[in-house]
Amino acid sequence: MDEDYLQPAQGYRFSEDSVLLARFLPLKASGRAADLGAGCGVVGLEALASGRLKGLEELFLSERDEAFKECLEYNARKAHRAQRDKS
Repeated sequence: MDEDYLQPAQGYRFSEDSVLLARFLPLKASGRAADLGAGCGVVGLEALASGRLKGLEELFLSERDEAFKECLEYNARKAHRAQRDKS
C-alpha cells in the first residue's frame, strides 16, 4: 500500500516509528487480532500490506476518536481497493 495515509490535520501525527513497528510483527499468525486505539490504522494496514500476519483469519482495527476513526475508515477502504486491484 502507498504510505500516504490520511490523518487528522491537528493533534497527533504518526511517524516512521509506526511503519517500523508494523514491519517487526510476526511473519506468521493465526486466529484473530485486534488493534484497539488504532489511530488512522497505520500499524495494522502496513502489516497487512507488507505481507506480515499471513494466516490471520481476521484483523480488527478500532478507534474511538471521531477524527481518527474517519481517517481509519478511509485508509482501510483505500487499502482494500489496492489489495483487490493486485488480484
